[in-house]
Amino acid sequence: MTAANSSIVEDVLNSRFIDLEDGLQYECAASIKAHVIISKNVHDFFASTIPVVHPSQFVNSYRNLLK
Repeated sequence: MTAANSSIVEDVLNSRFIDLEDGLQYECAASIKAHVIISKNVHDFFASTIPVVHPSQFVNSYRNLLK
């Protein structure tokens, strides 16, 4: 978990993200060097440099790792 600070909010406002929440999620994930973002709205993260996966895709991939 990470906190949104004024620097992150400024980055969101200067980003290509249309939706404020998506931008905040992305910038927070980037600030902690996350390896993946899990979202039902994968298409909303068109500007993401972090891989974005749907929750069901993530669960299926995780299950495959356990086999």
